Amino acid sequence: MHLCWRKLCLSSRKLSVFGSRSTRWRRLHTSTVLSAEDIQRIRNIGIMAHIDAGKTTTTERMLYYSGFSRHLGDVDRGDTVTDYLEEERNRGITIVSAAVTFFWNKYKINLIDTPGHVDFTVEVERSLRVLDGAITVLDASQGVEAQTLTVWRQANRYHIPRIIFLNKMDKAGANFNMCLQSIRERLHVEPIPINLPIGKERTFSGVVDLVTLQQLEWNAGISSDGSSYNKENIDLSAGSSSTETVLEARSRLIGYLSDFDDKIAEYVLNDTRIEDIPPEDIIKALRTVTLSGNGCIVLCGSSRKNVGVQPLMDAIINYLPCPNDIKHDFLEYYGDNLCALAFKIVHDKHRGALTYIRLYNGLLKGGGNIFNVNLMNWEKIGNSDLYQVNADEYKTIKEATPGNIVCIAGLKEVRSGDTLTNSSDTARKAAKTYRKLNGIKVNDEDADDLEGSVLAGLEIPQPVFFCSIEAPSVSKQRDLEKALEKIQREDPSLQVNLHKETGQLVLSGMGELHLEVIKHRLQSEFNVDPYLGALQIAYREMPTESVEHSITLENTIGKYNNHVSMTISLNRNPSTETFKTVRYFGAEIPHIDFKKQKIINAGVKSALSYGPLLHCSVVNTDVVITHIDIAPRTTLPFIQATANECVREALKKADCCLLEPIMSLNIHTDEIHLSAAQKDILRRRGEILHVSSINNERIISCLAPLAELVGYSSNLRSLSSGTASFTMELNNYSPLGEYEQSKVIGNYIK
Repeated sequence: MHLCWRKLCLSSRKLSVFGSRSTRWRRLHTSTVLSAEDIQRIRNIGIMAHIDAGKTTTTERMLYYSGFSRHLGDVDRGDTVTDYLEEERNRGITIVSAAVTFFWNKYKINLIDTPGHVDFTVEVERSLRVLDGAITVLDASQGVEAQTLTVWRQANRYHIPRIIFLNKMDKAGANFNMCLQSIRERLHVEPIPINLPIGKERTFSGVVDLVTLQQLEWNAGISSDGSSYNKENIDLSAGSSSTETVLEARSRLIGYLSDFDDKIAEYVLNDTRIEDIPPEDIIKALRTVTLSGNGCIVLCGSSRKNVGVQPLMDAIINYLPCPNDIKHDFLEYYGDNLCALAFKIVHDKHRGALTYIRLYNGLLKGGGNIFNVNLMNWEKIGNSDLYQVNADEYKTIKEATPGNIVCIAGLKEVRSGDTLTNSSDTARKAAKTYRKLNGIKVNDEDADDLEGSVLAGLEIPQPVFFCSIEAPSVSKQRDLEKALEKIQREDPSLQVNLHKETGQLVLSGMGELHLEVIKHRLQSEFNVDPYLGALQIAYREMPTESVEHSITLENTIGKYNNHVSMTISLNRNPSTETFKTVRYFGAEIPHIDFKKQKIINAGVKSALSYGPLLHCSVVNTDVVITHIDIAPRTTLPFIQATANECVREALKKADCCLLEPIMSLNIHTDEIHLSAAQKDILRRRGEILHVSSINNERIISCLAPLAELVGYSSNLRSLSSGTASFTMELNNYSPLGEYEQSKVIGNYIK
């Protein structure tokens, strides 16, 4: 869908809109202060997309047009604000999410630019956990791609309202209608276009705003920075084919909105002319549809060519929610007291550990104390340790109000996902309110348990690769351990464990690139050049049959006798991916109080993290306690140890099998190398699902075991002479055949 707008009959009044770069505007931007009553003027948003869709470039344009930065950052030049790490600038990709705050039309926008590569999906996960809205960027020549689906599902999990920006409309093969169809079919949401493109591919120069019925066209020329553009009212009385296209598109927009908004429906019932419906009523209806999730607004532009970014910024303000628009059940537990979530930690050479905080309630001030509900300990905030974050720049602030994202320096023990409040009494009251509202009864001895005052944390994906890691020398061993401790605190998807049998440190991550970046960070940031062993696959284990197992353990410490008798039923359950909680069944089971339930759960979880075959995590498993007898005054650690031992013995009887990670691949190649790419995938025990075409490119959608894809990037470049590319993400875990399993176990070095 594209129109030759230069031939349109336009109204005589011609408007010009200018962005600002002057020093005066920059001072105004940095001096703007919001009071607590201005929460309606805050937008906490993230930008998410498939890799190379243009997230960082779009962010850079927003910062420039808002007056935050004085130059247009470019990914290829390595001078962007949000990609500030050396590794990011060298590779030209986003690795860590970066927060930045700017103002647009007197609204405060806290924006987080997230990675697009699947290896760093935890950065998207923890960003979405604290955001109120999001922009999904699509490459207009590709439509919805593999990683787009992944981040879209993550946003669905947190019920985040989104708008879609079709970027790269100037690119060869860009297709507006194809993108709309792709959104409808792959994201299962109804696209609501409020823009139409002006021109096509190389001639793309602006958009038609269907809400205001105006044409927005940016100045042509490679030197144009896009800060000024022409805004012209469209004369719909001309009766040309172009004006008919606009009226048809606006008619579809109004028709869709009338199903969700009474005011728009009233206009339709009264036969109001399409062009006479006020823009402010359409904006209100679009906002309602966006917040309810009944549709997704679609805009278009080209960030690299500086076209269409200002309307996107207007859409953030008009359609995405403010903090008060998102209802959080846990806020009623805290009343007016502080409630915040730590969602990200980074280490700065000068400031030490920096903890990113999302404030949901209450006031946070420098120089005070905060209580960590998860760890049940206090931490102090220095007078000058509270910051407003702008990528790798930090501005000291005295206090932070609800709805904001800020940063605290110097917190020693806080982890990603921890809940912070102003006192232990507040946490206890929140837990008490939670139990009362949810009908949970506890004994007096459990009254101090803080269950319910802890906010839902982060869902951390399980690693799919692991390798041994060794210090270059004995003298560097302690430096390596300290560095890994810091990196692991920053990146919860990275796991560092000590192998019980070999005594080696084992590094587990989300992919080859993830572990490669970790190694480079150790070298450049911590001056440690470690040796990484060969990459190995993180398999899973699963019982193949249901078993029942009983155990009785007892010992005497002093004059107290510890005694636990337990019978469990361990069952295979394909619908349970990871262990969540123990179930209890049986009339003879006495009342198990709150603390004992939690400690039994911890014992079972520990046992399922270490399977009998290759010491891998056990999945697809239900644990049901059918009988339990606990002697009075038996210690909690003894109860936990009994539950752990009972499950471990049951797993040995359950004839466990190995599950291997199966990856979903999208391989982009030309017709010449299509056959070679297909044969190579089949040779790797892969399954080709279908082959599709976009423009002159062929896309192979297939499944293949991760074990066969180690080093696949180099192999694909070789067989396609460097012309093919691919994206990959975890699809599922599948049981290994008997021969493959015996081969894996035989090759495993214990």
